[in-house]
Amino acid sequence: MDELTGTVVATSLVLMAVFIAVAFFPGSTGKMYQQFALVIAFSIALSTFNALSFSPSISAILLRPPRPARGPLGWFFSRFNQVLQWIIDKYLAIVNFLIRVRYAVIGLFVVGLAATYFMFTQVPTGFVPSEDQGIVLGIIQAPDRVALNYTDQVITKLEQILEKEPEVSNVFATSGFGFAGSSSNRGVFFAKLKPWEERTQPDQSASAILTRINVEFARIPEAIITAVSPPLIQRFSTLGGFELQLEDRTNGRLTINDFFANA
Repeated sequence: MDELTGTVVATSLVLMAVFIAVAFFPGSTGKMYQQFALVIAFSIALSTFNALSFSPSISAILLRPPRPARGPLGWFFSRFNQVLQWIIDKYLAIVNFLIRVRYAVIGLFVVGLAATYFMFTQVPTGFVPSEDQGIVLGIIQAPDRVALNYTDQVITKLEQILEKEPEVSNVFATSGFGFAGSSSNRGVFFAKLKPWEERTQPDQSASAILTRINVEFARIPEAIITAVSPPLIQRFSTLGGFELQLEDRTNGRLTINDFFANA
């Protein structure tokens, strides 16, 4: 331990410094990796404490000069050592065999690299790639100051379009409510798709369904209807909203009505 203590502490501090720094990243990157970084940092701290306390103690017990064990424990450890030695022998035999056929192993490694490249080109890329989660949600935006019955009529047309889609199993739509607040000209809807095992064709995926229904929604002139997939991570999507900062350089003489009138 006199030889290892400094190394263990230094290595742990370096690793903890890296992950603690990640935990303080600003913006969306920090939000995504904060919990992961803190878990790793605390795990390293606990591992360091274990390496400096429990591991040396248990090593002092287990690494004593061997003595012949007797009784039931002696029989158990004897059989355990036999099984462990058998596993070691088999492992060494496999390693020696792979060394003899090393060119075949290198060939498999090259095939693995090619498969990795192929998967890299096929998997969707992006900050948070969209996935088929078996559900579609959408927003309805009718003209301002329309009655609730107007929005209900739009929802009726929307439901008729979704009922014609064979991959949609259930539809729930409501008027008078939206993701940006409550209003008579707003509405939302949720469409549950059939199970994935029943949608195996490319034209049955969520992205293909969204393309088709959005084309149909665009033919409804009474309102703007947009269907999207729910975000994999909350607040990381086009529905996450935006921030607006307004700077008033008129010393309080500018009202909000003046702002929108001049915008």
